[in-house]
Amino acid sequence: MQAVVYERFGPPEVLRVAEVPEPSPSLGEVKVRVRATSVNPMDVVFRSGELKGRMFSGILGPKVSILGTDMAGEVVALGEGVDDVQVGDRVVGITPGLPGGAYAEYLCVDASAVVTIPTEIGYAEAAAFSFAGLSSWLFLQKIGGMEAGRRVLIIGASGGLGTFAVQLAHHYGAEVTGVCSTRNVELVNSLGADEVIDYTRDDPTDARDAYDVIFDTVAVGSFGAYRGALRPGGVYSTTVMKPGVLVAMALNPLRRSGRRAHFMVGSGDPQEGLGTLRDLFIEGALRSVIELQLPLQQVVEGHRLYETGRTRGKIVLTV
Repeated sequence: MQAVVYERFGPPEVLRVAEVPEPSPSLGEVKVRVRATSVNPMDVVFRSGELKGRMFSGILGPKVSILGTDMAGEVVALGEGVDDVQVGDRVVGITPGLPGGAYAEYLCVDASAVVTIPTEIGYAEAAAFSFAGLSSWLFLQKIGGMEAGRRVLIIGASGGLGTFAVQLAHHYGAEVTGVCSTRNVELVNSLGADEVIDYTRDDPTDARDAYDVIFDTVAVGSFGAYRGALRPGGVYSTTVMKPGVLVAMALNPLRRSGRRAHFMVGSGDPQEGLGTLRDLFIEGALRSVIELQLPLQQVVEGHRLYETGRTRGKIVLTV
């Protein structure tokens, strides 16, 4: 089968398409014919060789040569012990193992990491919401405790994570403020934001005691910078692991105001989250914002575009 591989850390150009052995499902796994995957932050972390990625992918070089943390496709084979999905089912899922493996024609994953999707959800749309949507749902629901009346600030509201975070927070009845650049204000408003801050004109850190949850999807700031904008008992959450966040987390128990920082790795129960996202998509409460769809063979271009930091929503790779 064809897959995107990399044998050394570096820029997007280290990625190349090659022929690799086709996998076979083990106990509890499903084999999926991948139809779409997407470019995610962790793919770039692993490929570039950032220290936090090398802890999983290899210190001197990548131990696993295929990236890709999300996918959508159809089930073509079942491992022993799988009975909740069938061959031919359309599914969306994530790859619990790191650094992934979804940049390929076929992928074997644990059956607990996929859910079925109906035909009205396209593969590209599903791949776009799987990892990014699941991450946003996990942070907002499990950490932010989304409910009506909560005030939420979403930094990077026009990006892959941010576009889903705005929609989810709005769906759960929160009062949503998004932060983005001038060209994306209209988009973020259309996703359900009650207010949009154009960071080229206004500083979102100027607010005082304004938000119950601050979800920083791009980690352009820090807990210290945004602490004053949190209400007592509020939480600053980020998906990007930085030393400052880890230090702030260690100091959480000492804060009398209850304001705290939070970084979280993992997806919780992927079936719960993916099932929720699928249902919201069917109801029309959620949509995928896709900047660009590219064939897997143009993965280098997709990574280059992602690294500009200016993409709106997701970059999807079709297989």
